[in-house]
Amino acid sequence: GSNVVIPKRFEGETNDSPAIKRAVDAVKDNGGTVYFCENEYVISEPIMIYREVSYVGRGRGQTTIYVEKGSNSDAFKTYRFEDFYRQQKYGEDVNANFGPESQLPQNFVIKGLTIDGGADFEEIDTERHIFKCTGNQLGYGIKIFGKRYIVEEVQIQNVAEVGFYSEFNSGETVTPSNSFRYF
Repeated sequence: GSNVVIPKRFEGETNDSPAIKRAVDAVKDNGGTVYFCENEYVISEPIMIYREVSYVGRGRGQTTIYVEKGSNSDAFKTYRFEDFYRQQKYGEDVNANFGPESQLPQNFVIKGLTIDGGADFEEIDTERHIFKCTGNQLGYGIKIFGKRYIVEEVQIQNVAEVGFYSEFNSGETVTPSNSFRYF
């Protein structure tokens, strides 16, 4: 896909979610790039990740996707994430759906962005370093169910839940010795 689409707000829109959805819809069937050129985009629902659609900003600290406070939303999420969430038969059910004709997310790039989840943390016990989450109480930075993708030059901050999550890691046991696999 060689199409490049830049999200633009229509008059009267209070955040960028509708503009980003229009941009993604314009390229999702044939592939392409959604290019974020403004300094900050404010969203209230996840930006859906589709097969062969790339999401490119100007760079960390230059283009920020900011999750609006009160929306408790993920910033990015792959299309149909819930349909495949925590399936146990990866070899039969999941890998079979990543062939050349599949519309499931693969061959995509997320690059050059700062993602701000809109969660603030207030230290309520300085001795034990216990924090209270204010702002957004829920939300992932990037929630992926897919293969063959690149995420680079992406800074994820102020996220209530998990900054970067890939469903293909979910079967692993989380212990201190292998927690480095999780972001």
